[in-house]
Amino acid sequence: MKKQQLISLGIILFIFLISFYYYPKLPNIMATHWNSKGQVDGYSNKNTFTFLFLSFLIGLYLLFLVVPKIDPLAKNIKKFINYYYGFIIIFFSFMTYVYIIVILANLGYIININYLIIPVFSILFYYIGIMLSKAKRNWFIGIRTPWTLSSDRVWKKIHKLGSKLFKLYALYLLVLLLFQNILINYFLYVFLVPILTISFGLAIFSYFEYKKERK
Repeated sequence: MKKQQLISLGIILFIFLISFYYYPKLPNIMATHWNSKGQVDGYSNKNTFTFLFLSFLIGLYLLFLVVPKIDPLAKNIKKFINYYYGFIIIFFSFMTYVYIIVILANLGYIININYLIIPVFSILFYYIGIMLSKAKRNWFIGIRTPWTLSSDRVWKKIHKLGSKLFKLYALYLLVLLLFQNILINYFLYVFLVPILTISFGLAIFSYFEYKKERK
């Protein structure tokens, strides 16, 4: 087993230990969802929440391990496999942070959860930007449109651009921390609209790049 896989397993084990330690202290009905203004608008039974969250992590970990083996272009994934495993570590670290925030919020220590979540989203998206610059054409990882999957040239061009845009978005999130009032009042708009625009824009651009190649 690779060192990166062991690190990911260690992170998951750490989450289990956190659950075991804090479980008796948590309320039976937990706050598990917050709206764009950081106000609680969803609750779950702590048994259900804990079981589903831990089951989700285990299932996702197994899926991450299977993907490089079942992809028809598995040989291409091997070319950036270390960056892929690095993403798994970053992702499970992100989930650990989110889980701890939820626990602390339910114990009364945190007020504005949205403000605290921005920095780790920034790290996650920045690393995605790094991985996109290294990703080779495959069916599971990257900006997968019919046109990037049909052409190595289009794949390379779109991922080079996507890498820059995702990194810029990550830095943009950090700048947002300086404008707390905007975050509180317009969280969904300032958080979701830019990344959705980037995603749809890259998909559309890949189409035109493919059409240009065909001509």
